[in-house]
Amino acid sequence: MAQPDSSGAWDQASPRDRIGVFVGRIARHWNSHYVWAAGACWTGLIVVALVALHDGGIAEVALDEFAVFLGLWGAGVLALIGGHRVAQASVRERMRMVAALRTSEASYRELFENSPNPMLVYDVATLQFLAVNDAAQRQYGYAREDFLRLTVGDIHPAAEMQQLESTLRTERPPLAFSGPWTHLRHDGSCLRVEVSSHALSWDGRAARCVVVTDISEQQRLNATVEEQAVTYQTLLSAALDGVVETDESGRLIAANEAFLMATGYSMPELATRTIADLEANESPEDVQRHLAQVRLAGRVRFETRLRAHDGRLIDFEVNVVHVPGRGRFVSILRDITQRNRAEQVLRLSEERFREAIEHAGAGYFRIDRAARFEAVNSAWLAMHGFTRAEEVLGQDYLTTQAQEDADAAADVVRRALAGEAIAAGEFRRRRADGSTGYHTFSLHPVRRGREIVAIEGFLIDTTPLKQAMADYKMLFDTMLDGFALHEIVRDEQGRAVDLRYTAVNPAFERQTGIRAADVVGRRMSEAIPGMEPEWMEAYRLVAETGEPRVFERYSQPLNRHFTVSAFRPSVGQLVCVFVDITARKLAEIELRKLSRAVEQSPVSVIITETSGEIEYVNPWFTETTGYSLEEVRGKNPRVLSSGETSGETYREMWQAITSGREWRGEFHNRRKDGTLFWEAATIGPIFDDEGKISRFLAVKEDITERKRASERIREQAALLDVAHDGILVTTMDRVVTYWNRAAERMYGIPATEALGHTLDELIPGENSEVRREEWQRLIERGEWSGERQHVVRSGGTIDVRVHATLVRNAAGQPTSVLIVVTDVTASKRMEKQFLRAQRIESLGALASGVAHDLNNVLTPILMSVELLRPLAQNQADRDMLQLLSDSARRGSDIVQQLLLFGRGSESPRVPLNVAGILKDTGRLMRETFPKKIVQTVYAPADLRLVEADRTQIHQVVLNLCVNARDAMPEGGRLQITAENVEVEEELAQRHAAKGAGRYVRITVRDTGAGISPENLDKIFDPFFTTKPVGQGTGLGLATVLGIVRGHGGFVDVKSQLGRGAAFEVYLPAVAMAVEPLGVEPAAAALHGRGEAVLVIEDEEAIRSMLQRALTQHNYRVLTASDGAEALGVYAQNAGSIDLVITDAMMPVMDGAQTARALRGRDRSLPIIAISGLPAQRAELEKIPGPRIHFLPKPFATDHALHLVREALDVPAQGAALGPATK
Repeated sequence: MAQPDSSGAWDQASPRDRIGVFVGRIARHWNSHYVWAAGACWTGLIVVALVALHDGGIAEVALDEFAVFLGLWGAGVLALIGGHRVAQASVRERMRMVAALRTSEASYRELFENSPNPMLVYDVATLQFLAVNDAAQRQYGYAREDFLRLTVGDIHPAAEMQQLESTLRTERPPLAFSGPWTHLRHDGSCLRVEVSSHALSWDGRAARCVVVTDISEQQRLNATVEEQAVTYQTLLSAALDGVVETDESGRLIAANEAFLMATGYSMPELATRTIADLEANESPEDVQRHLAQVRLAGRVRFETRLRAHDGRLIDFEVNVVHVPGRGRFVSILRDITQRNRAEQVLRLSEERFREAIEHAGAGYFRIDRAARFEAVNSAWLAMHGFTRAEEVLGQDYLTTQAQEDADAAADVVRRALAGEAIAAGEFRRRRADGSTGYHTFSLHPVRRGREIVAIEGFLIDTTPLKQAMADYKMLFDTMLDGFALHEIVRDEQGRAVDLRYTAVNPAFERQTGIRAADVVGRRMSEAIPGMEPEWMEAYRLVAETGEPRVFERYSQPLNRHFTVSAFRPSVGQLVCVFVDITARKLAEIELRKLSRAVEQSPVSVIITETSGEIEYVNPWFTETTGYSLEEVRGKNPRVLSSGETSGETYREMWQAITSGREWRGEFHNRRKDGTLFWEAATIGPIFDDEGKISRFLAVKEDITERKRASERIREQAALLDVAHDGILVTTMDRVVTYWNRAAERMYGIPATEALGHTLDELIPGENSEVRREEWQRLIERGEWSGERQHVVRSGGTIDVRVHATLVRNAAGQPTSVLIVVTDVTASKRMEKQFLRAQRIESLGALASGVAHDLNNVLTPILMSVELLRPLAQNQADRDMLQLLSDSARRGSDIVQQLLLFGRGSESPRVPLNVAGILKDTGRLMRETFPKKIVQTVYAPADLRLVEADRTQIHQVVLNLCVNARDAMPEGGRLQITAENVEVEEELAQRHAAKGAGRYVRITVRDTGAGISPENLDKIFDPFFTTKPVGQGTGLGLATVLGIVRGHGGFVDVKSQLGRGAAFEVYLPAVAMAVEPLGVEPAAAALHGRGEAVLVIEDEEAIRSMLQRALTQHNYRVLTASDGAEALGVYAQNAGSIDLVITDAMMPVMDGAQTARALRGRDRSLPIIAISGLPAQRAELEKIPGPRIHFLPKPFATDHALHLVREALDVPAQGAALGPATK
C-alpha cells in the first residue's frame, strides 16, 4: 500500500491505497475502539465515494473500489464483534498505540498538505480556519497566512449566510456531507462546490476537516447532457427516417411519426404485430435469424422490403442496433424505394451508353496492376492495326504508346493504379506497322472491394460519359440524410444574417464532404463559401417567423440537390434536416438526356423484335427514309431494300446478331420516294437480365454525301500533293499533322518522319524568340504572313514566303494551323538578276549615247585618212596615216563591242558566218582578259552559215569564254575554234537534237581545274554555281543552253579534273552557199556619173568630209544639217536629187522621220542611213519603198563611196509605183 510520505507518492497511489491510508489515519485519532471500528466502516464508505467522485466522476464507481468498500464494511462489522477484547488490551499496548498515533498524526498532516483536493480545518467554536492545504490556497487564491485570518463565513456569499448559520447550528455527525455550496475566491469569482466534513481534534480544539470538491464542471456536463437529450428528442421527432423499437422476439413496441406516415399504420395497430408481419419477402424464421446476427454483432445494416397498410411495397435501408441492457432492438429505416428505381434507371442508361460506345467504335482495353493487357475489343484492335487479341494480350501497355509519350503514359498508369480516375487526355499511339496514331483516352481503376485490381480505358473522347458515371457514383455514395443544428447570428438591428453550426451528424459529413471539425463553431458563410443567397433567405424566414419550411434547393458549392426541412426549435436556434435528392434529380436529367439524345440523334435508330419486326424508329429515320413510325411498325426492315445489296451481306448480318455478336456494314437502300441512298449500319443484340437476346438495336447513318465527299477529298488530297507550294497542318502545340509532297521536296524530309514532330524540331531556328512572337501574333489575329529563310535537311537554306491561317472548329475555338510555304529562292535570285539586268540595260543606254558620240568623232578621222592618203609624199607620211587609220578602226571596234555588250536586245535571225563572231570575241578578250591567259581563235574559210541571232550567239561564246577565264585564275590556254561537222543519229538522240546532219561546231577549250563528275549533271541548272558567293549567279550556262536549244542545237561537255574542260556548241548549218568573202571594188567603180546626192548630217565634220569625198568622186552634193532643212532643199531641187544620205540621229527630225517624209514624195528614192546604233536599223527598215541601205559609223571613205555606188546602181524596188511627187 502506498504511504503518504510525499505528495508525489500520494498522487501516484491507487484509489484503493489512498482509502486504506486515509481511513487508518482517521481511526487512530478516535479514543474508543468501538467508535474506531464503526467509524472505519462509515468513513470507508464516504471516502470511497469521494475518491470515486474525484477520479471517475459521479457516473459510476470502479468495480475494484467498490470491492474495497465491501471489504472495509466487513472489517467494521468484525471490529464491532471483537471490540470488547480490544478494550481489555494491556497498558503496554496502549502506550504503543499512543506512539503509533503520534507517528500517524505526522503522516496525516503530510497527507493533508499533499492532498489534490482542497482541505480546510476550522475551529467549531470560532469558525476560524486553523489549517488549509496547498490545494486550497491554489483554488481560492489566498496565501496561507491570509487564509488563516478568515472564517468560514468569509468564503460564502451573503445570499448563503442564513443557510450557513442554520447548518452550523445543527448538530453535525462526526462524518457528514453538507451538499452543494457557493464559495468565493480571493478575486471575487464564485465557485460551485460540494463539501464533506468530519469532526476531529486539532491541537486540543474541537474542529472539523472539510474536503471541497469543485462541481462546476460536473454541472456544466449535466447541462450539456440535458441539452443533448433535448437535441436527440428533437432529431427523433423531426427525422425523416423511420425509427422502430422491438423486443427480443421482434414484437413492435414503439415507432416514430416518420415510420407511421411511411407505412400507413397507427401505433395501436403496430403494437399487435411483429416486424415479421410487415416483411414482404422474408419468413419469420429469416427475421429471427437476422435478429440473432444483430445480437452477435451489436449493429447490422441491410436492405429489406416491407408491406404498407394499403399493400404497397416499400424498400428500406435498415440500421439495427441491439441494446442488451434493455433487451431491445432499435431500428432506423430509410425509404430507398425511389433510390432503387433510380438505380434501375441508371443501370438501363449504363447499358445503353455501353452499347452506344460500342456502336460508335470506341476502343476498349483493360490492363492489370503490372500494366499488361488483359482485354481489348475489336475497335481497339482496329485502331492499333492488330487482327487478333492474342497479339497484344499479356504485352506491356507501353508497347502501344509512342516513344515521345512513354513517360507521360507511365505516369497516367501509375496515377490510375493509385486510385485516380483520368477523365480525359491525349496521347500518340504506336500502331502494329510502326506508324503513329492519336487518340483521346480516359482511364479508371477497377476495384474489388477496396483493392484496385486493374485499369480500364476507352480510346475516344468519353468525357461526357465519364462525367455521367461519376455522377452515378456520387448518387450511390451520398444518398443519405443530414442534420445540422445552428445558432442564429443576428446583426445590430436584430435581423438574422447568418447561421453558426453548433452540431452536425455524420450524414452531414458524408453528404457535404465537409468534416464536422471544419464547420462546428463557424458561420455558414465561412464554412461553405459561395453558398447561394437563396439558402440564407429561406433560413431567415424560418428564423424570423418561426414557421417551418420544406423546400428544394441546388447547392453549387456542394454540387448537390437537397430537400430541406427547416424549423426553429427555440428562439435563437435553427434545425435543418437534409434529404439528398441528387439521385432523383440526376436520374430525371439522365432520362431526359437519353430520351432527347435518341429522339434528336443525327443517326437513324431502329429497335426490332427478335423476329425482325420493327418496334421503334426515331425521327431521324423518318427524315432519312421518308417512312414514319406508324408506317413501319411491325414490318421488317427489308421494306428499305433496293436489291442493290447482296444477299450474302444480309445473311452475314443475321448470322452475327442472332449469335450475340455485333455486325457492321453498309446497305444500299431505297427511300420511300424511290431514291437510293447509302447507309452505314451497326447492328447488335440487346440482352435481358437473364442474358437472353430480347431485341435488336440498329444505329444507321446516311453516308451518301460522305461517299461523295470521300471521292472529293481524295481528289483534293491528290491536288494538295501535286501543289508546288508546301502545305502543312499543325496542332496548336506546333505538332505537324499533315505534310504534303511539295514540303517533302522542299525540306528533304519525308512525311512519315515529319508527322508527329514539332516545327521547332523539323526546321532549325523556328524556336527563336522572333518566331515565337510571330506565332503569338498568329494566335491573336488569326493569320500571319511573311518571308523567312529556312534551313533544309541538306544544310542549305531556301527563301520562303509563309502564310499561316488559324483553323477554328464550329464553336470558334482554334484547333489547328494551316501553313502554306512558297519557295521564293528562284524568284529572289531572278529578282536580283532582274535588277542586275536593269543596271546592264542602263549601262547599255549609256553605252549607246557614248558610242554615238564616239562614232561621230571617229568617222571624220577615218574619212580624213582616206582623203589625205593620196597627198602623202613619202613612206613616213603614209605610215603615219596608216597608224592614224588603224587607231581609228581600233576605236571603232571598241565602240562596237560596247554596243554589243549594252544592247541586250535580239536582232533578226539571218544566215551568218560565226567566224566573224569568234573574231570579235577574240578581240574583246585580248582587250579585257588577263595577259597570262594565252588565247587562240581559229575558223576555216569554208565555214558553213548558220541561221542565228548574231547578238545571242555572241553572248553564248562570250559566256563560255568568261567561264573558262574564271576556271584559270593562275593563267592557262584558252582556245576558240569553229568547224564543219556531220552529227550522227546517236549523238543527236542523246542530246534530243532535231536530227542528224550538217552542223557547225564551236568549241571553247580551257586548261583549268575541270569539272567533277557529280557536278556535270548540274552545271546547266539555273542558279547552280561552284563559284564563291558574290562571284557568280549560276545563270551563265543556263542561258547558253537556252539560246543554243532555241536555235535547234545542243551543247556537249567534256572534262577531266585537273586537265580542263571543253564546251562544244552544235548549231544546224543552213542549206545555202558559203558567204563569199568581200572583194575590194576597183577604184574606177567608186566614181560617180554626175549624180546629185543630198547629204543630211547634223555633225559639221562628218557632213563636210562626205561632201568633199563625194565631190572628189564626181558627185554633185547638196547638204542640210537636219531633216527639216533637208525637206526644204529637196523641195527646191525636186526631180534632180538621185540619192539621199541621212544621219539616223538628228535634232528636230531624226533620220526615220526624214526618210518617211521624203519617201512620201518619191517612193523609189534611194536612201542611205548613217548610224552608230544598230538598233535604229529596224525602225528604218519599216519605211515603205526600196530597201534603205545602212552605213554604220564610223566608216571609211571607200566604204561610203562603195555603198553610194551600190544604192544608185541597184534597180529601185517598187519603182513601178512611181514617185509620190516629181
